[in-house]
Parts: sequence; C-alpha cells; structure tokens
Amino acid sequence: MDGERRQSNRGRVIAVGLGLALAGMTIGAGWTCASLACMPRSVVEELHGPVSVADVSAHGMTLADGRFQGWGADEPVPLDLVAIPALTVHGIEVDPAGRAFGLIDVHHWCGIDPIRKHVARVDVGRVLEFLGGRATPGGHEALDFSGADGHFTPYGWNVSSWWSFEEWSGSDPARIY
Repeated sequence: MDGERRQSNRGRVIAVGLGLALAGMTIGAGWTCASLACMPRSVVEELHGPVSVADVSAHGMTLADGRFQGWGADEPVPLDLVAIPALTVHGIEVDPAGRAFGLIDVHHWCGIDPIRKHVARVDVGRVLEFLGGRATPGGHEALDFSGADGHFTPYGWNVSSWWSFEEWSGSDPARIY
C-alpha cells in the first residue's frame, strides 16, 4: 500500500510540475508577444497641414491653393508612374525647407507581419530618387524609372521596397515595430 501511495503522489507531483511549466510557458509567450508588439495593429503617420494636389506635371504639382511645388528630384518625372498618384492621393505637406512630403500606403503582404494597415509619411523627392535608381539621396546619377512600377501593387507600396527605401534614406525601418 505504501508503494502505491508513493507512486500516486509521484504522479501528482509530475502532473502539477508539468502543469506549472505549461502555464509558465503560456504566460511567458504572451508576455513576449506583447513586448515584441506581435499583436495585429496599424501604423498611420500624418501630414502637418496637408494641401490637396490639383494637377501634376513632369516638373512638379500644382496644389489646390495655387502654389506650384517641384517634385524634389532634379529631373522631369514621367507622369505615368504608379508612384505619382500613390504619393499625392492624401495631399502634400510642404515643410519649411520647401520639401514635399506625402503619405503612401505600404502593403505588408506577409500573414505573420503584425502590421495590418501602414500609411507612411515620406519625402516625395527622395522616393522618386530611390525609384529612379539613385545610389544615394541627393545623388547625381540620371534617373531611370524603367522598373519603378514593380514596387507597387493595388494594395500599396511593397513593404520590402519601403524597407529598402527607409534604409537607403538613412532611416530605421524597424521603428514601426
């Protein structure tokens, strides 16, 4: 009888130990998930004093208030670029230095990416330089937009391209996570 009781107690101790270990792992995983921001969420940046774009040309855009704003790239930009409406649909902010900023939808296509909606505030001229193949921001290589439209889908700018742009422009793309 004594041996049976010891066996029964040993089984209970093992079961309780396993239960506590499982509970600890579950709580730990939940804490880790929360601390790593893996819960589905949105990242929506904003423009400061945006103005609608009334018209676009190869050299820039006419804003709704009548001002003309250059693209920020030193060469004409083809008007059939998918990036043009993507960059201007939410309006444009002109900063004190005269640079144009726009909002662009970024498509996070991977199902395990916690970002469900991402609207990024970007420097329009820098995006056009990046898409045109410049090696560095403000570089002097001729712009070549031949592959630029491949960065975009009907859902927005591919997150991998946005990430590369952020690194290219000296920003930390991981800041959104």
